[in-house]
Amino acid sequence: MITRSLLALLWLLLAAPLLADTVRVNVDGLDNELRDNVRANLSLVALGDRDDLTEAAIRMLHRRAAGQIRRGLQPFGYYEPEITRRLERLEDGTWQASYSVSAGPRVHLDNVDVRVIGPGSHNKDVQAALSQYRLKSGSPLLHTRYQLLKSAVRRAALDNGYLDAVYSSHELLVDPAAGSADITLVMDTGEQFRFGEIVIEQDAVTDELAARYIEFATGEPFNQGLLLDAQYALQDSGYYSAVNVSAERERASDRQVPVRIVATAQQRQRYSTGIGFATDVGARVSFGWENRRINNRGHRASANFRISEPETEFATRYIVPFDDPRTDRYIYSISHLDEDLGDDIRSRRDELSATQARVLGDWQRSVYLQLTHELSEIAQDKSVDTLLLPGISFSRTLSDAPIQPRKASRITADLRGSFTGLGADTSFVRLTLETRLIRPVGKGRLLLRGDIGVSDVDDFGDLPVSQRFFTGGDRSVRGFGRDQLGPLDSEGRSIGGRHFLAGSVELEWPIAGRWSAAVFVDGGNAFNSFGSELEYSVGLGGRVRTPVGVVRFDIAKPVTVSKSPRLHIGLGSDL
Repeated sequence: MITRSLLALLWLLLAAPLLADTVRVNVDGLDNELRDNVRANLSLVALGDRDDLTEAAIRMLHRRAAGQIRRGLQPFGYYEPEITRRLERLEDGTWQASYSVSAGPRVHLDNVDVRVIGPGSHNKDVQAALSQYRLKSGSPLLHTRYQLLKSAVRRAALDNGYLDAVYSSHELLVDPAAGSADITLVMDTGEQFRFGEIVIEQDAVTDELAARYIEFATGEPFNQGLLLDAQYALQDSGYYSAVNVSAERERASDRQVPVRIVATAQQRQRYSTGIGFATDVGARVSFGWENRRINNRGHRASANFRISEPETEFATRYIVPFDDPRTDRYIYSISHLDEDLGDDIRSRRDELSATQARVLGDWQRSVYLQLTHELSEIAQDKSVDTLLLPGISFSRTLSDAPIQPRKASRITADLRGSFTGLGADTSFVRLTLETRLIRPVGKGRLLLRGDIGVSDVDDFGDLPVSQRFFTGGDRSVRGFGRDQLGPLDSEGRSIGGRHFLAGSVELEWPIAGRWSAAVFVDGGNAFNSFGSELEYSVGLGGRVRTPVGVVRFDIAKPVTVSKSPRLHIGLGSDL
């Protein structure tokens, strides 16, 4: 009978129509969630836009709608709905199918027997899954919650090495007349499996270094999540172009599962070029080179050259992994930077540094020692300084997406100092703190930024240009030029300050597709003593998402001084 009905329906749908018929479907009497699921079950909704439906096909689908509506309501515990249906042809030749639905009484859970037995019954992840989707007597029947519980508990067992976990009993019995349902769900975890022999097939680095990317060892409880972690860690190392991590269950013996890791070496050399534009620096060009594997101990080296109208920078780095190679490394660098800050202010410096970078929980800590030789020029005044800068920095970034996150934060703190007792020309201490916070507001986002910098130096005139604070520009206080804000000399030049404050409040709202609009208020200044006045600006902007980041177009108008609006264009991360 079912086969004959299907054949009849197929014939009706494929038959050449005498008239192109389409159907509009209305479902009334249900809340949004129920209505959406009912419509998802209606064949008339799925096929109604077709222009080859015959009248006979439409009437057949209409007759079947009542049963489909019932099936759409049952996952929510409604088994006895009242349905009124009507089908009519409108004057324009289209059809109108209307269904008035009363969901009726809801089925509630009566007897609930959900248990986990076996050696893994007290496993914390299994217990967490039981708690997350706990089913209680008297609560409404939701099929999805039952299925989520069923799959989550078994997945937790499998992920923790209980590979023979099986439901010895799983039953959902519904009595629509009584308005009740009984659930029996009993899972036997079986014995826990453990990691067996671990074989790593790779020739990019030493086996000892490759093994340090893996967080499990032979004899430890089997955990599927650790296999995924190992695959991601090896892929992210940069040493390999492809990584496959597999548990060979079929070769398990005495409940020990062998693991095979096959990793293909990445090409050693990588070259890169880039072009960009920002209002602060104009057009810029960059070139990069990286050797991912100087040797089989995982050392790597890189060199980067970047040039724009106000800046020329060349930097080399040599990186050595240690302890946990995923997060811990020594970084040795040599760099040269020639920076024109405008108003006849310039800094040319050569730097040599050594850094120990480690990850501590969510935080990255960097301890460094930097030797700097700097030529500072302020108009006709020139000074040459040699600084030995020990320092420490902490940073933490949390984000729900790499580009245009809805919820994210970043905190960066840096403390450094220079001391004549260590052979430097100037003594000072300098602290900076940068914060970013992004939170959803309806369909839009609220972006908050706050930066502060303080320094302690006996004679500010002895402080090199690179260690002074400036504000203003694309990523600081919009409406002002790059580094324009700060204390002025006798000729009106911004010469930087001992301290600075800068912040922003921005509301961004999606417009269409990849585009969004923004309104913002910026404020800040550089100064030599706290209590100095801040400069403020307000503005409007546009944003467009691209594969390489977010392009920003902003027009900002200072409100504390009389200046014309200023256009700012930039590309980069929100954080």
